[in-house]
Amino acid sequence: MAVGLELGDGKLPEKIVSEYFNDPHFNVRSSSYPMLHEDFSSVIDLSYKAVSGMGALDPTKAKSKFLKLKNDLLYVKNNYEKSGNGVFVKLIIV
Repeated sequence: MAVGLELGDGKLPEKIVSEYFNDPHFNVRSSSYPMLHEDFSSVIDLSYKAVSGMGALDPTKAKSKFLKLKNDLLYVKNNYEKSGNGVFVKLIIV
């Protein structure tokens, strides 16, 4: 038995993600968030047709990519909070 979170049908999340990204009928696009940064101002096509040239996504690769993304986001979040802009900013009342 695989170790990890299993969903109601017994599938691991990384298995479901790999099935979606390897399905030729899966057509997803990112959202546009121009107010955040110019890098997020345009929609990105993530459909099967657009990403199929990158190779197949198996469950192990999906889990690895997720864990790397999680670690990268924690690094950014921690640095943001250390900069004085995060959630734990002390309020100075003048």
